[in-house]
Amino acid sequence: MKKVLFALLTVSLAVLAIVPAACDKGTDPGPFSSYSLEGASFSHPAEWTDGTADLEQSMAEDNPDYNGSMSVAGWYSPSGSAALIFMSIDLQKSGMPDGYTMTESDKESIVESMTGSMTTTMDTPTIVNQGETTISGQWAWQVEFSGEIEGVSAKGYMLTVISSDTILIVLYAGQNNAWTSLLSVYDTVKASIVM
Repeated sequence: MKKVLFALLTVSLAVLAIVPAACDKGTDPGPFSSYSLEGASFSHPAEWTDGTADLEQSMAEDNPDYNGSMSVAGWYSPSGSAALIFMSIDLQKSGMPDGYTMTESDKESIVESMTGSMTTTMDTPTIVNQGETTISGQWAWQVEFSGEIEGVSAKGYMLTVISSDTILIVLYAGQNNAWTSLLSVYDTVKASIVM
């Protein structure tokens, strides 16, 4: 799982270094559309570019033995200055026994692994803030980060939501010079998550 997340984060964060963010400054993200992955549903900006096929291909290439336990979807802002990536992990398909209740230690281990994978993809990672929260009635951990991604200054959030049968990982990152307008997208997406 860690290897897959690393590959997906590398693909998704690298897009931020490609195109300047001027087009996104102060712009409205437009309407939102609903989307579902195994065990979770959420909204995303309807007019953003769908990068799901590329992410699925990257996941399949980097971990051919994932046995259908992971699903991924992602979108990029029209200028390429922001990326919104979701990964859903079906705990039963990934080998967790039926009816298993995650301990605090299990949750901490998952969060540590996810945070480590995320910061490895950045040149100068800084954890700005992190802490426990609740999403859709489920335990979650949110990490706010900043750093350089291939020479471009970026900010973002990684949210890990853990239910009894699913782990949902949300990665949202954007270039610093467009961050003010991009922040509302994350707030809308986060409020839309249903597990």
